This record gives sequence, C-alpha cells and structure tokens, in this order.
Amino acid sequence: MQVQNIGVGGGTITDGLVNSAGSPRFCICNSIERLDLDADYILVEGGVNDGSLKVSLGEIKPDFYGSFDRNTFCGAMEYLCHKLITRFEFGKFGFIITHKMSDSYTNTYYLKQKEILEKWGIPYLDFHKECPPLAYVPSLKEKYTHNGDGWHPNEEGYKRYYCDKIESFLARL
Repeated sequence: MQVQNIGVGGGTITDGLVNSAGSPRFCICNSIERLDLDADYILVEGGVNDGSLKVSLGEIKPDFYGSFDRNTFCGAMEYLCHKLITRFEFGKFGFIITHKMSDSYTNTYYLKQKEILEKWGIPYLDFHKECPPLAYVPSLKEKYTHNGDGWHPNEEGYKRYYCDKIESFLARL
C-alpha cells in the first residue's frame, strides 16, 4: 500500500490556533484539501491537542447545512466530517480516536467527538476504549510510548495495541 502521511505533530482539529512560538498550528481540518482525490483509504486522527489546549468547545449544529465555526472544536470537527463526506464520497474513510491521554480531553472533547462522528455517519475506531490507558500506567507509558511521554505510541506500542485493530478497521470500511 502506498501511504501519504500529511500529519504534523502538535496539530489540532480547531483552526486559528498558534503554537508556543507564535506560529499558526497545523490544522487537521484544513489538510483534507491536500489529500489525493483517488485515495483508497483515508484515516484521520486528532482531538487530544485541542483538549489539552482547552480550546473553545462550541456547539454541535442541529443540522448539516450552513457554515461551520472552525475556531471551535465542535465546528471544526463538523467541518472535517462534512469535507470527508463531500470530497471523498466514493472513498473509504474513517476516524481514529486516540487512546486515553488527558482528563480534559476525555471528559468533554472525546464525548463531543463521538457524538459528531455518529451524527455524520463517519466510521471510527475508538482506541480510547480499545487500548489500555498508556498515559496513566507508568510501566505501559515507559514501554509503549515515545520517550515515555504517554501520548505518542512507539513502534512497539503500535505493534502491540494499534496495528491489528487498524487493519481490521480498514477491512470494515
């Protein structure tokens, strides 16, 4: 399989944010335009950085029309779903929800993310439920995440907890 990875560390779903150096943060919802239209599979992952930055949550729209406030998490997440559906209507796409990493993400953003994905009919793989809490268990954090950060799975972490589930998820799309 040929892979095009357009992810950038520190990226957010919410638009209009800046990093610690004052530069614009990479916005996942804006990267959809750069994906190949003939892609066989599209997997999108994100949301934890939004939660850790405590960006404005916003609201889920009652409908599927009009504009989306991409400066709020819910608005940007809905925009992302809308773009996936309209830009890749014949493609196989899905969303990967990351493993447990922060309480600020789990208690609000994660729940809203699932609600939005279900509203829009976007299939998702929920590592928040299907992966041990790597960030919270010191031995797992050390063994299965990059430099023991608890956030970014290392190669062994991907092999142990992610790869088989992602492969099965792709087969279901």
